[in-house]
Amino acid sequence: MPEFEIFVGDDEQHYWRLKSANGQIIATGGEGYTSHSGAVRAMGSMKRAVLEAVGARIEQVHEEDAKAAEGGEG
Repeated sequence: MPEFEIFVGDDEQHYWRLKSANGQIIATGGEGYTSHSGAVRAMGSMKRAVLEAVGARIEQVHEEDAKAAEGGEG
């Protein structure tokens, strides 16, 4: 299962990244933070943004499906 991780870089800044189930890094925040809590807040903001985007996309698909079921364009 993918998991988020906070780590300290060589520059002593705190970063977040997302690792896949096989350990590959699949996303990073890119920006360093002076504190662990700063990186955690940034990671949380990203998680919320992704959830909102996924929710919006699901809603769009439902609307397209409804139009298609009514015989309209999808």
